Amino acid sequence: MSLQEVARRHLLELRQGADGEARQGNVERVSLEVSLAGRKELVTLALREDGSLMISSSDGETEGEAVQAALALLAGEELAGTNEAARAPVVMDARPAADLSVAEGLEDLVLAVLRSGIDHAYGSAALNEAIDALFEAVGAPAPLGLTRAIGRLHTFLATKETEHAARLLDGFLQTASALRDDGESSPRLCAWLGHPRRSRHQAPVLPMVDETLIEIARERVAGRRRGEVRRSYLAHPRSGRIYREDTLRSGKGSLGPCPRTIVAGFAESEKGPKPNRLRLLQYTVSPVVSREHWADLTELSVRIKTLLPRYRDAYKNFPALAEPFAMVRAKADIEAGVARDDVGDELRLQLPMGVGERIAALDQARVSWIAGRVEDVKGELVLRPLSLGLVDGIVRLI
Repeated sequence: MSLQEVARRHLLELRQGADGEARQGNVERVSLEVSLAGRKELVTLALREDGSLMISSSDGETEGEAVQAALALLAGEELAGTNEAARAPVVMDARPAADLSVAEGLEDLVLAVLRSGIDHAYGSAALNEAIDALFEAVGAPAPLGLTRAIGRLHTFLATKETEHAARLLDGFLQTASALRDDGESSPRLCAWLGHPRRSRHQAPVLPMVDETLIEIARERVAGRRRGEVRRSYLAHPRSGRIYREDTLRSGKGSLGPCPRTIVAGFAESEKGPKPNRLRLLQYTVSPVVSREHWADLTELSVRIKTLLPRYRDAYKNFPALAEPFAMVRAKADIEAGVARDDVGDELRLQLPMGVGERIAALDQARVSWIAGRVEDVKGELVLRPLSLGLVDGIVRLI
């Protein structure tokens, strides 16, 4: 007997035993465990504000057998092997004309920078017009990936970081080429253009259920405007995996202080550039972080020597969007301007104004790790610290 049949019978019994008229509710989100050939997958289906369907599955598929079984259940269909409707794939909303407009917008933006010259493009009328046209082609609300890419471009042009700006422009052209060549969704296109309320180029997600996360740092980063994106870095105390919660200043993110303990009743992690973006959908927050969790994070912090291969992998997969982040098991030597671990490996620190003084005022004997973004300056790996991990807490630097 199927779950659908049991549910139908149970509902009938409840209605027969109820007094008065039955009340009708609107179910907007369901999570289902689907058994397939000896394996089990968790499928979540939710109704978005625009009436479209959000789909996620623990196997990363949005058209697979597990999703089809869940859809068949909700649609009231029997799961018979001859039922063609139950086996039909979910058809994504393809918009090739819109994709071509975005591709053209990306190419026009690169051309505007090259015509002005990287040293003179910042704030130019041609660049501003190209950006306006690109966002018009993308439509509102703009995807966070593209918004952040524009913010990074502004930063690199303003500071005349030619190598970084060139790398980013190459990423724009690669994305435009991917849109023109076949228009099919790919990890790159999803990272650039994915939006949770759109089906086209929606990034694959992995559901997270009843997991504990610790917020260890936060910052504001540039989008189309300065400081437009609020970013929180969340660490998983069992695996050491880092997630980022990015929210536009005008959007809604999770609430609470930093540091904090978050119990994610249900969350979604997007596949894409590391750290993976996380959306907290159901969660509770506590300002208290246990000593055990701080100890777990210290044990899971990484060595300096591991950063270079991680950095190379990040930029190999997402050359324009990668913003690696790490908890590095080291202490800061402000006079030398480096982080140094217990085996003598060093990593140069990139210290915003006032941060060095804050670090120097601390007793370094209490510091367990340094958390921040990993970047490169003229071919040298550097760490931009955002917080220091202590035995029983953190010190935010930004």
